[in-house]
Amino acid sequence: MPLSGLNSVRRILALLPESNVLANWASQAGAQIQFCQTTADLLSLAAAGGDDLIFLHLRRIRERIDHTLQSLRQANPAGRIILLCSMAEEPLAIRLTQSAAAGKSADDYFIYPGGFTEWIHGWVAQQKNTLFPTLAEPTEALRHLEKLATEDDLTGLKNRRYIRQFLRQILDYAHKDQFHVTILLFDIDNFKQYNDLYGHTIGDEVLRQVGEVMKRCCRAHDVVARIGGDEYAVVFWDLPSAGLEASASAERRKAVSGHPREPLFMAQRFCRQLRQAKPPSLGDSGKGSLTISGGLASFPDDGDNETRLWEQADHAMLRAKQSGKNKILIVGKSADAPNSPPIS
Repeated sequence: MPLSGLNSVRRILALLPESNVLANWASQAGAQIQFCQTTADLLSLAAAGGDDLIFLHLRRIRERIDHTLQSLRQANPAGRIILLCSMAEEPLAIRLTQSAAAGKSADDYFIYPGGFTEWIHGWVAQQKNTLFPTLAEPTEALRHLEKLATEDDLTGLKNRRYIRQFLRQILDYAHKDQFHVTILLFDIDNFKQYNDLYGHTIGDEVLRQVGEVMKRCCRAHDVVARIGGDEYAVVFWDLPSAGLEASASAERRKAVSGHPREPLFMAQRFCRQLRQAKPPSLGDSGKGSLTISGGLASFPDDGDNETRLWEQADHAMLRAKQSGKNKILIVGKSADAPNSPPIS
């Protein structure tokens, strides 16, 4: 963890909204904290420092992310750079922290599942009465709390709370930058039979395998969640080449109408791979028995907010189940439409 072993840190630079809570904690920890209003102020202060701890609100550097982080590294090579981001910005934060170790842009990131101010209060509460030399243990505790708040404990996928909030946030970006967002809701056909025939332990294994297969069929930035029981949700979205800022192809995306082809292709590939899967504990009888029924809804055609898109995808999933199961249906298309076929 990059926040461990910070005995030498005596200064914190923060490109964040000013926070008395954070300032008071830094003072108690024996550190000086300076809140910066602009990236220019941050770079100027960083150049005069040493082993600093540098907090960056990712949204504050959204327009020139790579340039800002590269300049910050040059100004203060020994500093530890910690990104604070929303759920919708997490794919970008992962890219910035998981590049080659020698040249990665940031050392670590935290997501704030709800509001930024609430997260700061929670983070400081975890560090209460803690000095830098012992910072690692409460940081691990905060990581655990984040995991409980955002992940499904059985499958390791994101949970309902996370994906609903993520969908809301990514739609805010999609409104501004004019890109597609598509949601898939699905459940496992006749799932009860696995619990009845093989027991709940085997049923849990089936749930985990469905999540693993779905993740393999998606792009790294798409979000897969288990939302309860045998129900899952996937958010597919365009990833601009330079993070979440508008890309040069924004106008081209704006002109495209209809459902994006990629989510439907990925969903159909998932269905085929799932039918080929054979959980070892099910024996030969398990091969080919896993099928799903689901519905796809897309922004902007099927709804312009999280609630509407979710409802539309849910209705399409219900129609898929009522019309024979083992298929993915698109909002507004009949079960017999040529572009929403059963999965064979």
